[in-house]
Amino acid sequence: MEKLRKNIMRRVYYAFFLRMLRHPMVTHSAVLVFSFVLLTRFVSVPDVWRNMLEVRVGDVFGFFVGALLNTQSMTLVILGVMAVTGVSLLWRLITERESLLEQEEGWA
Repeated sequence: MEKLRKNIMRRVYYAFFLRMLRHPMVTHSAVLVFSFVLLTRFVSVPDVWRNMLEVRVGDVFGFFVGALLNTQSMTLVILGVMAVTGVSLLWRLITERESLLEQEEGWA
């Protein structure tokens, strides 16, 4: 009987785990982490950070514009994927929260 119980509970945990993987926070976070790791393969983040610290505070925006204009296209694609994923994550979380609030108002 104990073996049957463990077998059933293992399947329940497996189903729960798969359901949690479908959550937008998990998928978006995975894409962001993967994109950041891929970005570090193309861009030396410590060197960019060091160069940025040598720029005056008012010129930081110009530094980033110059860096983006003089970078490889793959870096721009990765940064675009990261930006779209971040905006999509925020959008999903905001709409999900609003729908939850609407459901709670319907219960009252």
